[in-house]
This record gives sequence, structure tokens and C-alpha cells, in this order.
Amino acid sequence: MPPDRGGTQGGEPPVASPCVSVCVLDPGGTGVCTGCGRTMDEIASWIDLTNDERRAVIDRLPERLSALRARNRARHWDDDADR
Repeated sequence: MPPDRGGTQGGEPPVASPCVSVCVLDPGGTGVCTGCGRTMDEIASWIDLTNDERRAVIDRLPERLSALRARNRARHWDDDADR
């Protein structure tokens, strides 16, 4: 049986979106949201991802956001430094 997409897996509730309602793409052109750290592809496909795939995306976000913010501060694009 294929994994459930965008819903429950074996009765498990769907993993919540990491969206923080600060939908701004990185001014450096990476295609990453400076609010949640997801790529445009990850945002667009979120509804179709399994819970395991969603967790994998979420696991990547802290490092991605940290690197993004460090780079943007170095470029003096630090308006998102406190998020």
C-alpha cells in the first residue's frame, strides 16, 4: 500500500507546517523563505509529502536558516536576524 500523502499515516496526524507567516524569499536569490527556511519546491509540495518526508524537511531547516541568516548578515541584509 502506498504511503498516505498530505494526511495521516497509520492513524498518525499530519506533521504541521513550519510556516511562521513570514513569507519572504531570500533577497540573495536562493529561493528559500526567510521565515520558515523551506524552498519554494518544499512549500509547494508540502501538502503531498508523507509525514516522514515532512520530518526530513523540518530536520534540515535549522541549519539552512542559520546559514542563510549568517550570509545575509554578512551582506548587511539582517532584517530577519531576530526570527
